[in-house]
Amino acid sequence: MLNVDPKDSLDLEDLIARFTVDTASEFLFGENLNTLSYGNDGFGSFTNAFMDIQALICIRNIVGNFWPLLELFKDKSERHKKVIRCWVDPLVVRAVQIQKEMKEKGQAVDSNDCTFLEYLATTTQGTSHLSRVGEDN
Repeated sequence: MLNVDPKDSLDLEDLIARFTVDTASEFLFGENLNTLSYGNDGFGSFTNAFMDIQALICIRNIVGNFWPLLELFKDKSERHKKVIRCWVDPLVVRAVQIQKEMKEKGQAVDSNDCTFLEYLATTTQGTSHLSRVGEDN
């Protein structure tokens, strides 16, 4: 349920972004992040980090192979990755744990009936590989 004070204005762009994240997390991770129930402080940090890291990736793409020289002393993506990982890492750990339990029971994940994250958990070895997906270093 959306918690909005009738006296406050409603940011439609934020509402659509949250709905998109909730929907995508449901089929990609098998768990609804339920961002519609968070206040701006809770989900806003994730949104800002996600938008900022997208902008940084665009800059790196424009600069080309020389982008590491611009970040020789400080990785500009590090603080954004930390915020994003706070949201994603618990899902990764859960998926790997479920995969490990299924393997111990001799069960296999049906690739036709699993989430994207469950599939990745079956095709990689542990959380270290999954948590590095998308990193460019």
